[in-house]
Amino acid sequence: MRERVARLEQELARARSDAQVQELDRLNQQVAALREQLAQEQERRRAEELAAQQARAREQEATAALAAAQQQLAVGDSRALDTLESVAGALPAAVQSAVQSACAAAQNGDLATARCWLSVALAEEQRRLLTP
Repeated sequence: MRERVARLEQELARARSDAQVQELDRLNQQVAALREQLAQEQERRRAEELAAQQARAREQEATAALAAAQQQLAVGDSRALDTLESVAGALPAAVQSAVQSACAAAQNGDLATARCWLSVALAEEQRRLLTP
């Protein structure tokens, strides 16, 4: 009888141990899945941050090109508008519209109107940058 009780107690201890191991395995799998989700979320955030930085750099380049084009137009050089057309895509629609109007005016030989439109584009870009 004692042997039987001892065997049953051992079986019970093994069963408890197996259940605990299974529970630990299940918990470890959950932790691993959560770590994977966290890593994916961090990578997504890093990618978004990098994309935002690149967009800001393109915007700054385009804004600098606006200012440079306006200066070149002031001395009668309309070649700056060629560069401006290539970077204007990084700017908001309102600024792009003003740039397109400036390019059209320059193509028609009206550099004063082109400069005026570039002033509008710069003012719109500065307003956008200053508005929270």
